[in-house]
Formats: sequence, C-alpha cells, structure tokens
Amino acid sequence: ISIPPRFKEIKTEPQVADIPTNKKIRLTRKLKEDTAIRICQLIDDGHNTYARLKKIISDERVLKSSIRYGLTHNMYGTKIVKISPRTYGVERRKK
Repeated sequence: ISIPPRFKEIKTEPQVADIPTNKKIRLTRKLKEDTAIRICQLIDDGHNTYARLKKIISDERVLKSSIRYGLTHNMYGTKIVKISPRTYGVERRKK
C-alpha cells in the first residue's frame, strides 16, 4: 500500500538563501558561556591569539563578548586569562 502524495508529510529545511545574513545573533548568557568554553579548548590546542581565534569563530561580536565573559566568570573551574594584549591563556582551578 502506498501513501498518496498529498498525505505524505512534507519536511523542508530552511534554505541558506532564506536566512537573512545581516541579522544579528542574540548574545545570551548561554551562548557566551558555551563559546567561552570552546575558546578555552581552542587555547589549549594552541590558538591562543586573537587573530587565530577570529579565523575559527568568524563573528567578531560573539568572539569579543565570549572572551570578555570568560575573563570575568569562572566556568567549570576554568577561566580565560590575558597574558599580553592579544594573547590569552587558561587558568584551571581546583574545586
């Protein structure tokens, strides 16, 4: 038994052209914290300068706000520290 085409469930995913590219991403606390944790992992992998991080995280607003969030908040025992004006490190704290 086949299902007639008009009763089949149509699943469509948004096309890239449908999403406006100039729409700003909302900078929520959850987004900043998740991105800051990802930045800590990238710093551990050797991407410790702002330029290297910018190549991976292309949205400059998200990158700047996440670094600022990581500098001021503790996230699961880690914290981003500034070594020089454009170089960052990760400080680990025991609970």
